[in-house]
Amino acid sequence: MTSDAQTLDDLRVEIDQIDDAIHERLLQRAEIVTRLKGFKSDRGAAGALRPAREADILARRLARHRGALPFATVGGIWREIVAASLALQGPFSIAVGADRDAIGIWDLARVHFGSATAMRLCTSATTALDAVVQDQSVFAVLPMPGAGEADPWWPRLAERGGEGPWIVARLPFVEPADAVGPAALLVAHTSFDGGENAVRLAAVPTDFQTAPAHGRGLGAVESGAGYLHLIEVPAAVTDRDGWRPLGGYAPPLRLSGAAEDRS
Repeated sequence: MTSDAQTLDDLRVEIDQIDDAIHERLLQRAEIVTRLKGFKSDRGAAGALRPAREADILARRLARHRGALPFATVGGIWREIVAASLALQGPFSIAVGADRDAIGIWDLARVHFGSATAMRLCTSATTALDAVVQDQSVFAVLPMPGAGEADPWWPRLAERGGEGPWIVARLPFVEPADAVGPAALLVAHTSFDGGENAVRLAAVPTDFQTAPAHGRGLGAVESGAGYLHLIEVPAAVTDRDGWRPLGGYAPPLRLSGAAEDRS
């Protein structure tokens, strides 16, 4: 009994030491983030938002992860750290569009932006998008576009003639292999920098109801005498005449059973 008690006490001391070391590293990280502000344009959180880099950070965590701790837990911890670091560079809030699956889209936004980020639920995706247009410190999380929508939000981005805001991320960043749930897009006043593996989105006007062959069609609306299509293409595909770039996103990280169970 005495030996067991001493062993248990020793393990608890080790945990306390690790907790102190984690906290100290978090303090150091926060101090570096505040210094970063001097190297960036004075655009607050919108200027600091870099979803492609955030995806790279999580990809590095997944590549080196091992042991019994589920990666979903590690991903959640890092999302909290990244969101808190973003807030150190300027205030921001999230407008969640709620045309459909409001609870699911809200949960995606909460997981991505952490427990301390201010969020509000809007009655529609277009209302949330309007909030971003009017205030650069607001980011919108909007349902993934789909075929047959009565009033899709994405044509409003196309109508702005390249002034922004832009689609900059797809949520969730990390998906379990058997995930069945909603997906959403993040819209913000920041540049899209998804890299060579990114997916790009564009609005393409055509005379035909069927989607153009350049990429995967996500939705279409009537526009004048023709149609406006939302397409998804690889980053390597160059813009063509008439295309209206809307941004894009880094491909999400998809976990396999092996990735979750790796030791």
